[in-house]
Amino acid sequence: MPADDPFKKQDEEKAEIDALYGTENTGINFDVYDDIPVETSGRDVPKEITTFEECNPPLPAALYDNIKRCGYTKPTPVQRYALPIGIAGRDLMACAQVGASSTTRQAVCMERREAE
Repeated sequence: MPADDPFKKQDEEKAEIDALYGTENTGINFDVYDDIPVETSGRDVPKEITTFEECNPPLPAALYDNIKRCGYTKPTPVQRYALPIGIAGRDLMACAQVGASSTTRQAVCMERREAE
């Protein structure tokens, strides 16, 4: 980690806690969500992704690092479509169970705007 990593101390403390008590359990098994249908419409809708690494252009480093830091290993059904759409600067309207998908999508849109 870089010396100026603002999360270094927090990550070290979490590692100590995880060593004592085990890792966190989000309670959601996203593997069972793979078959949830998602509908898209419009012209030239960006192709869905199956991993965060497939984003093109890649996610901003800070956002990608935070996704990994949170323990997310693969995108939810909404994220699979919303991330490429957001990165492309396209409009998006999504409806899904409350959770990290909308938060991650909003973060991508904000990161993208700051990069411009």
